[in-house]
Amino acid sequence: MLVEGGVAGNVVPDRAMVRLNHRFAPDRTTETALASVRQQLGDAVDESSGDTFVLTDASTPAPPSLDHPLLAGLVRRSAAPPRAKLGWTDVSFFAGRGVPATNYGPGDPNLAHTPGEHVSRAELDAVHATLAALLADALA
Repeated sequence: MLVEGGVAGNVVPDRAMVRLNHRFAPDRTTETALASVRQQLGDAVDESSGDTFVLTDASTPAPPSLDHPLLAGLVRRSAAPPRAKLGWTDVSFFAGRGVPATNYGPGDPNLAHTPGEHVSRAELDAVHATLAALLADALA
């Protein structure tokens, strides 16, 4: 969330702006999520008095396509249970175009883009072996 407004700490601002980043599960549509945000804001946004509510950006939710044969094979080969990915990734871009996709790779996603982000050689080797076997099966 980002809140902006005013010219000094001891002056009532003539305007204020709140920017929300609302992330939602892939079982919801963008329209449903937007309606939910509007409902939660309730009377805090009074458009009849000049308040504005503007959607500036929206990404297609990315439902898991684990029934796709290639992605189902990845789940089997990786021997790791699928889990939700927090944050936007290109999977949303592909899902919006009807292309099954998934996030898969080494490392802890909770450490992504932090100073503690790291990947071990063993993790890289395991992912490489899984993807190589998956592709070999797909091409056979």
